[in-house]
Amino acid sequence: MKKTKRILSLMLSCTMLAAAVPMSELSVSAATSSVGLKSAVTANVNAKKFTHKEWTGKDYTDLSGRAVTGEDV
Repeated sequence: MKKTKRILSLMLSCTMLAAAVPMSELSVSAATSSVGLKSAVTANVNAKKFTHKEWTGKDYTDLSGRAVTGEDV
């Protein structure tokens, strides 16, 4: 009985340690290639992204020039 509890506690401890390591950090080198970083740096963060009419329920023209029916949102 004691041996079973020890094995179970060891298995749970190993599982908790493995879960503590985020999977996203393990693949950081693949995600941060120079191509991905270059496009992120050259993005225009000051560009308009919203018309502020998105949730009013009224028809409007979005920033790309398309007519949007407010009820579709």
